Amino acid sequence: MQMKNYIFLIILILIFIVPLFFIITGKCDFRKKLRYAVPAILISGFLFLLWDIRFTEAGVWSYDADFTLGIFYKGLPLEQWLFYLIIPCSGLVIYEVIKARFSALDWNNAFTAIGLLMVVGLAIAAYIYCVQVYTFYCSLLTAVYLGYTIFRMQFKSHLTHFFLSYLVVLVPYFLLSGILSWNLAIEYHQEQVLNVRFWMMPVENLVFLFLLMLMNTTVYEYLSERRFF
Repeated sequence: MQMKNYIFLIILILIFIVPLFFIITGKCDFRKKLRYAVPAILISGFLFLLWDIRFTEAGVWSYDADFTLGIFYKGLPLEQWLFYLIIPCSGLVIYEVIKARFSALDWNNAFTAIGLLMVVGLAIAAYIYCVQVYTFYCSLLTAVYLGYTIFRMQFKSHLTHFFLSYLVVLVPYFLLSGILSWNLAIEYHQEQVLNVRFWMMPVENLVFLFLLMLMNTTVYEYLSERRFF
């Protein structure tokens, strides 16, 4: 194997180092909430894996084996399966750290307004770009889930910490998605996306990450607040 075969895996490991440090050292209260985090990660990861597998089969995107370990299942490399564990887990750790460090910060009304604008904007994008499969589904599903989350109100008190954690997670995500898109490790069918690039990756990826983190965090908070187990 050449060095490029390890690129995807190395980036995932680097992304997970900081959250792992917080977990091991107990710098945040995450270990006590693992019983809520694990099902949240598995639920969101499972749904997004189904999405990823279906879109890979449909040719919306494809993975180049030259930039992976070459272990594939259901059309996805091993690294992509790990992605749906590492990114959601890292997102929840960062979310808990931000909650602990900025517990008094309350911009929930502002982020509610931003969320509503996002719902409208994404709904319009889904309507206009209904032909581009990735754009349409990213926009539509995020608009529906974000709208449901906002109007349900139970998550409003967490919006500040969620949006801030999303912005923090964007930094390593840019590193991962940008490098993989630049190397064509993940190639997107041009007719299925807008072909608007942000840091070398399709702009839809930003919405994809937002929905993944939102679903993961809302399920986590739902289980945590109701203490089912």
